[in-house]
Amino acid sequence: MKRAGKLSERERLRLLRLFDDLAPRIPVRPKSEADKELKALRRARRAGGRRHD
Repeated sequence: MKRAGKLSERERLRLLRLFDDLAPRIPVRPKSEADKELKALRRARRAGGRRHD
């Protein structure tokens, strides 16, 4: 019987492999550049995001 909220060993290993595959794709850049992008995203969301006419 599996316990709720617990991953099986197979699922845990699958997720670790997925993480190992995706982590190197994360771009390396200065924190200030990432902060600017996040600030712009938050501002756009507060303003309603994209508007299509």
